[in-house]
Formats: sequence, structure tokens, C-alpha cells
Amino acid sequence: MAEIRENCILRSNRWKEPLRVVKIEKKGDYIELYAEGLNSKRFYREILLNDELKRIMVIPEEAIVRFSGDPEKFFFSIEAQRIRLAYDFDPFHAVSVSKIDPLPHQIEGVYEVILKKPKIRFLLADDPGAGKTIMAGLIFKELKFRGLVERCLIVVPGHLKYQWQREMKEKFKEHFEIIDRNVMNAAWGKNIWEERNQCITSMDFAKQNDVLDTLKEVRWDLVIVDEAHKMAAYKYGAEVKKTQRYKLGEVLSKTTTYFLFLTATPHKGDPYNFLLLLDLLEPQMFTPETLREATRKRENPLLLRRMKEDLKDFNNRPLFPPRYIHTIRYTLSPHEKKLYEAVTRYVFNYYQKAVERENRNVQLALLILQRRLASSVRAIRRSLERRKKRLEEMYRQARLFREEERFPELEELEDLPEEERWKYEEKLLRLTLAENLDELKEEIDQLSELIKIAKEVERIEVETKLVELKKVMEKLMLHKKPKVKLLVFTEAKDTLDYLVEKIKSWGYSVTFIHGGMNQDQRIDAEREFRQRYNLGDELNIPVEASVSALNYIIAGATVWEIVKIITSIDKPIPLQVYNGISRSGRLMERINLKKDPNCPSCSLARRLKSNSSLPSREDLIKLGEKR
Repeated sequence: MAEIRENCILRSNRWKEPLRVVKIEKKGDYIELYAEGLNSKRFYREILLNDELKRIMVIPEEAIVRFSGDPEKFFFSIEAQRIRLAYDFDPFHAVSVSKIDPLPHQIEGVYEVILKKPKIRFLLADDPGAGKTIMAGLIFKELKFRGLVERCLIVVPGHLKYQWQREMKEKFKEHFEIIDRNVMNAAWGKNIWEERNQCITSMDFAKQNDVLDTLKEVRWDLVIVDEAHKMAAYKYGAEVKKTQRYKLGEVLSKTTTYFLFLTATPHKGDPYNFLLLLDLLEPQMFTPETLREATRKRENPLLLRRMKEDLKDFNNRPLFPPRYIHTIRYTLSPHEKKLYEAVTRYVFNYYQKAVERENRNVQLALLILQRRLASSVRAIRRSLERRKKRLEEMYRQARLFREEERFPELEELEDLPEEERWKYEEKLLRLTLAENLDELKEEIDQLSELIKIAKEVERIEVETKLVELKKVMEKLMLHKKPKVKLLVFTEAKDTLDYLVEKIKSWGYSVTFIHGGMNQDQRIDAEREFRQRYNLGDELNIPVEASVSALNYIIAGATVWEIVKIITSIDKPIPLQVYNGISRSGRLMERINLKKDPNCPSCSLARRLKSNSSLPSREDLIKLGEKR
């Protein structure tokens, strides 16, 4: 029995109500009790023998509920407990607390397929535009509510880091910190991954040996990999060649409980490549034969893939309306043809020399120069001018500078954020094969002649591609259709500036987004695009070198708006642009894609018909592989 003290509560059959002890006096083998009835407030004076005390229930003062606490704090504590257990009662709790409007296939994929697995190690391979990022966010939120996930790492291509950070913040109210070389250097002597529970990092940063060593030392509850097909390995005979990205996948597979892959292109036509990708999720789960059989029967327990043609909304209507693709063909003017022949001849000659000398950096620089030629006259002219200026500085200083920096491979370069990629490309364009000042002077003279030709083309304003773009806009009568939005895509920043300048001179209002803008500047540009539209301006054109921003540009469009996209200003549709268009397709009534497969400005792989001896970009690449 607990000791009787002042203010404690006594319960016994001898009293009709509980008593609160006011005073107690011990006197030999009995105690004298002074108490107050809790209900009647009546005063009690009792003599209790020690044997009688055994039949009395004593409730200590600290156990008494007084209902005198802060009611607001009490409400919040109860509400927190309710939310913590809400997933037991709300089957779509993550949907309820997020700023999203889920689609039927997203709910099915997350709640009917993935979350029902006892251990989530899974490849989500829906078509572009199905909302795999949304599904990944829902999976993360649901596992977090269940107390199964506290530490999460998201691995993405470099150009998607800020897009993922923004989507997780805006749609799921989850803050993820981006980890890159600057953050890692600032935390010298520490393992940066141990101090952060929610991180985003780029695939090509994480694959570096020193970063891999730090990742081996930590564990994660959930790792999400976007564009997971880039973690590739290939089998040649009995030998398996693993890329550095694949080795990153192996490290993450061993250090995480839940592993989620996202990709729209899981299979490259190579069954062993696909098998090795699945091995990262569940090592040795399949043999080539069992994988082939599971694929044939569509019974692969690690994979969910749905095509956009099969996706419906809640009214059972197709989610993606038809797209109408129109190809506009044109022929280069004589001046443009002269420029193209001259630049291509320059590129081909120096590319051959670079292959002979095994100079990979110069090879890459020349390929970039050819791509600038495919973008616009302005882009190639400015690139040539910057290259010439750099070589002239070397000539004046009478010394040849050799760039010792390691440059990314072409595939890695494509995955970098736009601003970072532009910096690398500009560094590459300064490289030369010249081994003495005479060779350097010879190349400077060639560049001067090329710049002269480009300036002449600009002066007479005969760029056929730009003329055709203007004709398309006039044919669509955009001035008379204020509710129409037009998107123009380009990769080169110089071409972006050129298009903004020209389109404004035609009387249209222009909004542009590019990779050099920070998050706030992009958000302001998107807001300007929507607000101008709402005010009834005749036209808005986001000229966009940052393809990842397309999701947010289109987000303001509704299903009744017609959004016409003119793409492939530079070349055949890049995969990033195509995927961006696919993502936005469900918000569009119709999309027009304009491209010209015959013009070298849109296809680097096609020779000019009048001079079949000129090399294509594919010829240059094959030449390098052969050497």
C-alpha cells in the first residue's frame, strides 16, 4: 500500500465518496485523518487503525488528473498522436496531406502494388509523363508515416537536382538538402551523409571514388534513383564491364533497406544489361532464362511498367490526348550552305588530327562546335569568336597552353546542370592541337575566315530556319488567338538570346528560362508567364534552354487550352525535350512538333546532298571509335 500523504486521494467502502487528505497525524498504532470529500466538499475526521489502512486505496498526488493544463498544447499532442496513427485508418494518408491531385494509375501503383510488398526493392518503369516523381514522393511519405523510413537519399542526374528538391518541398512539404562537392569540402573531416537525413545528390558526383568511400560508411532506410537505367553494366562474353555509375548502385544496394528505381527506359534491347540492372535490386534473383520467362508472362515481381496509351483518368478517358506531329522541310540558302561546308570541313580536319594524337578533349570540343553550328548562325559565330580570342591570347603570350583538367564524357556532359555544362563546353572550345606558334597562327586565320562568313549570313538575315519559324507563327495566326501558348526549345544559350531578340522584334511578348537562372528567378519567370496570359496578352513564348523547367511552365495550362510546341530548333528532338513534352502532354489538347530532318541545322548526321564528301557527326564519332 502506498504511503498516505497530504493531498493524496483515498478510496474505501467506508466512505460514499473519494477523500482528499488535508492533514494526517500518526499516533502509535493508529492515525488521525483530516480530509475533504471530493464530491460533497464535506469535512471528515477519522481514526484509522493500522489494519484498516490495508483496505484503503491510496492515489498519489502526482497521479491525480486536475484538468488544469494548457488546452491548446493538449489538443496539439492528441492531434499529433492521431496523425501518427492516421495511416491505420486512412488508406491514402500521404495523398491527404500532400499538395497533389493523384491519378488512378498512381494510386494503383503506390497502394495496390508497391506498398503491399514486404520489402520494397522495386523498378517503376512507367512511360514519361506518368508521374513517377509523384509516386516516389507518396511512397516516401507513407513509409515515413509508418516509422519505417527516417534517412532517405535521392540520386538523380545532375540537371534534375533542383527540380527534385523543389517538387519534394512544394508537393510533399519535405526539405531535402543538395549534397555536392562544395558542401562536402565545407564539411572537411566529417562524413557529410551521417549528418543529414534527407539528401539529394547527382549520380556523377556520388560515383567518384572519394564520395563512394564515404557512402560505404553509412546506412539508408530508402534510396530513390531517378533515370536508373544510367547505372549500366554490360556483358561481353564471360566478362562483365561495370560502369562507375553501376558500382555506385552496388554500394547503395548494400547500404539501404528499401531501394526504388525510376526510369522510362528500363530495357535497352540487351537482356544482360536489364538482368544486371535488376541485380542491383535483388542480387541473383533471376537467371537469363527465368527473367525471359517472367517478362513473357508479365510476372516480374520487381517491375511495374505501364504505357501512356493505357492510362485513364477517373472518368475513364485517355489521359494523354493525341499529338499531331508536323515536319517542316526546307533547303539551306547558298550563304548558309557555304557556312555549313566551311565549318564542317574545319571540324573534320582537326577531328582527324585529334584522333591520330589521341586527344579526347579536342575531339569533344569539335563535336560541341558542330552542335553549335546546328543550333544557329549566332551560336556558331559567337563560339568561333570566343575560340579565336582565346587562341590569340596564347599567340600574343608566345606560349601554348595545355588543358590538364579532366573533362566529363559526352554522356556525363549531357546530364550536368545547364550552367555547369555551358562552363565545361566553353573550356573545351578553348583547346587546340597546335604544337607551335605557326600552327596556332594558321588555325587563328581559319577561324577569322569562318567568322567572316558567319557575320555575312547574319548581316543579310537569310537564316532559313528562323524565316520558317516566323512563317509558322504567322500561319497559326497567333496574334488573333490570345489563349494560345507557344514553346520554343533550344540548347545553346546564344541561340536563346538570338530567338528572344528576334521574336520580340516581331511584336510578341517573350518569357524565357535557362539553366543559368537560380530557383527564385525561374519561379518569377513562370509566374510572369502565367500572369501575362491571364491579363490577355496576345502571346507568351518561353524560350527554354533548361528542359527540366517544362513541368512548371505547363503547370498553368488547362485541358481546354491549346499549347503548340515548336521544338527541334537545334536538331532532332533530344530525349530530355521529348520526355518533357510527354510529361506535359496530358495537360495539352494538341501539340505540334516542328523539325526538319533534311537540314543539317536539325540533323548533324545528314550530309548536304550537293556535297556528299562532307562528314556527318556520326562519321566523326565512328572515326574516333575506329582509331
